[in-house]
Amino acid sequence: MVGHLTNVEKLALGHSPYAGVPALLADARLASVGELVRRAGGDAVRDEEAFRKLCDAVRVDNADLMRALVTLCSQILNLHAQLLIDLGRVRSGAPGSAADIEEQVGNLVFPGFLAATSYEHLVDLPRYLKAAQQRTRALLTNPARDAPGLATITRAEDAYAELVALAPPGRLPDFVETIGWMLEELRVSLFAQPLGTRQAVSEKRVMNAIADARRRL
Repeated sequence: MVGHLTNVEKLALGHSPYAGVPALLADARLASVGELVRRAGGDAVRDEEAFRKLCDAVRVDNADLMRALVTLCSQILNLHAQLLIDLGRVRSGAPGSAADIEEQVGNLVFPGFLAATSYEHLVDLPRYLKAAQQRTRALLTNPARDAPGLATITRAEDAYAELVALAPPGRLPDFVETIGWMLEELRVSLFAQPLGTRQAVSEKRVMNAIADARRRL
């Protein structure tokens, strides 16, 4: 797989939170298999024949999807690297905002993020990182304009953290995890609206979703 990468991709993959490119590629393979199993309805496999058919289906498309995932990862890591450079320029002038962005980015890009993030949301990571980058660059020219958005996202994040604390140990229920992605869309709407959001989103919608989730826990 490494031999088929472009020089730009090799450079991007070499600057990642993974221990090395082999670890990143192994995670991309895991992510690819997981997504193909999901697409093929792998949860419904009940016998050996169904399992064999599932393996055949995954084997056919795994190389192509893994290649697409590596290309996507390269784009994500390039944006991530640029964002970290920009953040270094705003820490002294807007430490609160910079800390918020660093926490956000750390929750998006980390060792194992390819397999840990569902494909549905993985494809949105470039948009989230571009939004964070636009926010960071705006901080360089007018940090005061960030304050209202920071206050909004802080309230929503704090409410979500309280919700997560109520969840049982283990993987978060889907209806709780979904709100975490709503928060990413809220960030886009607050700091980089021209990039667009997947859905209509506002602080009120997020808070209502959190209240509904609390009743389900």
